[in-house]
Amino acid sequence: MEKSQGGLVKTDQRAQRLYAAIAAIATAAAAFGSPALHVPDAERPLGVPSGSFGFIDDGLPTEESGTALIDEIIAVGGPLVAVIGLIVGAAWVMRKASGSAGLAGRLGAGGKAPSGVVDVLARYPVARGQTLALIRVGSRVLVVSQTHGRGGGMRTLSEITGSEEVANLVSRTTEAEGASMAARFRDTLAGESQRMDEAAWGIEEASRTVHVEESGDRVELLRTPVEAAPPGRDESADGDDAIAALRDRLEQWRSRGIA
Repeated sequence: MEKSQGGLVKTDQRAQRLYAAIAAIATAAAAFGSPALHVPDAERPLGVPSGSFGFIDDGLPTEESGTALIDEIIAVGGPLVAVIGLIVGAAWVMRKASGSAGLAGRLGAGGKAPSGVVDVLARYPVARGQTLALIRVGSRVLVVSQTHGRGGGMRTLSEITGSEEVANLVSRTTEAEGASMAARFRDTLAGESQRMDEAAWGIEEASRTVHVEESGDRVELLRTPVEAAPPGRDESADGDDAIAALRDRLEQWRSRGIA
């Protein structure tokens, strides 16, 4: 832990030195690029006469005045752009340096986060803005209170180190997750099975034909997929022949006293 603190101190010192150097370079560049403000008294204009509100002609052509203005903008804006670029480059270098070495880099956004080291086992909302969480870190389970909002944070309430208790908590949370997944799978499977049954029942109803005779006889015919009829063959005639054959058989049974 002392080595880590020493690394942080060294990183902070480097950052302070770098920022001081950037500030010095910015000040020097601004001083170098700004035009001289000291004007001799003999060369100072007397100002606009009272009562005159017209345009003051400095005696220079319009093109020369525009060129002088552009030169002045370049003289002032050039060093400013250079300083901004230097600051951005230094910030990028510091970010790369902090992300590659030192404790600050490992704690930052560029640090490593391997899976399986820290696991959130469960979360329980306790009150508004407060959550109780079970976090497994290695062979320990931490009971942590998390507060949301301004000034919120995390605070460790208890630490469970017993191997049996840790195994019990991990198994219970894992079983609960597995049970919920199994329940969702069963619900999905049951829904698909019901949908297939409804589709099959609809097909069966569509393929069934019912004929009711005047005498009250009821005949149900189930259509089965057959090959296409040869050209010139009437399928309705085949159906009528089948009904006639069934009717003759029923009449024979009635004459014999069976039906």
